[in-house]
Amino acid sequence: MKHMNHKDGKNRYATTARRNILAGFIALMMCAPWAVADDLPEEPEIIVEEVEEASVNIVLRWLKKHQNADGSWPQCKPAMTGLAVLCFLSHCETGDSPEFGETFRKAVEYLVYTYKDRRWEGSDGNEYAFPIATYALSEAYGMTGNPNIRPVIEDAVKRIIEGQNPSGGWDYNLKQTDRNDTSYMAWCALALRSARNARIFRDNPEWLEKLEIAGKKSNYGFLQNAKPGGGFGYTGPDDKGLSALGVLCMQLNGMYKHPQARDTLALMDSWQPGWFATREELAASGMDCLGGSTQYYYFFATQAKFYDGDKRFKKWYEGIDSAYALAQKVQKKAYPDHNGVMRDIGWWENSDEQTDDPSRALPVMDTCLASFQLSFFWNRA
Repeated sequence: MKHMNHKDGKNRYATTARRNILAGFIALMMCAPWAVADDLPEEPEIIVEEVEEASVNIVLRWLKKHQNADGSWPQCKPAMTGLAVLCFLSHCETGDSPEFGETFRKAVEYLVYTYKDRRWEGSDGNEYAFPIATYALSEAYGMTGNPNIRPVIEDAVKRIIEGQNPSGGWDYNLKQTDRNDTSYMAWCALALRSARNARIFRDNPEWLEKLEIAGKKSNYGFLQNAKPGGGFGYTGPDDKGLSALGVLCMQLNGMYKHPQARDTLALMDSWQPGWFATREELAASGMDCLGGSTQYYYFFATQAKFYDGDKRFKKWYEGIDSAYALAQKVQKKAYPDHNGVMRDIGWWENSDEQTDDPSRALPVMDTCLASFQLSFFWNRA
């Protein structure tokens, strides 16, 4: 499946970072760490290739078809809805979109109105959903400026900051302990990074300072789980799949030149890009050595390699792009677009330990993580 349709350059169009999630997150990775929107060059231009329908819109239509009436997606509603919001934003779809605007608005409204007593209704027991939903709403606020989002995000970010461990990391349920969980920490760090860029505390110097301190302090939490010579572990030193989470968050928090970050990126050079739909495929690839959640790790690895630059990213891109295209499930003429024309829908499935639905009936997490990764390729000049 070919993703880019050049046609002698006639289908290339330009947009600015301010109209794209690349401004809220991806574009920032090409700028100074912890830069705010005002630090960006005036109207930085990102050239975006026009993408074939089979690449983008079929995924968004699949999500649209399976959205619940209340605006959410199953199974853990706040987490899956957060991932879906990120998926739409990564492809420049907001409330103004002719085809997906209503879907996006309903999703954002769901996250706003189900935030009660500093919790999201329907969250998982460890509250992974909390930083995921916070991250998604921060990105949505940064792109749309929707005033209904800001009070929720301000309170949610305050809770993440207040729940940070003295050592710099985070534990389940945002409870302060001496346990730094790299997987949980990564979503908290991403949420804070996005909130910083969205300037949610621009009128509150006290909390703006706390936000900056928390972001920088998080590096020490990750370093507690760092393995000398490269790698990050779950709650202690290791060099497996969670290494991608640790290095990405250190990059985004200004530590991209730190020896641990550089050594970890070198360690990840041996990772084989691909989509491993079954445990047998994973074992055959040799990537089962990373742990049981390869596509989850790759979600963060793609971003880390993007941030590091063209050399590592290009090599990774060549494998991920083709593998994900081949692995995509497609149902022909299965859902109408906004003009009533029947269109294809598409999704991804895998069976690793982090897949969201053991029944394989509705793999929202699989699909969103894959689509978000590919947005880095589709939006690269």
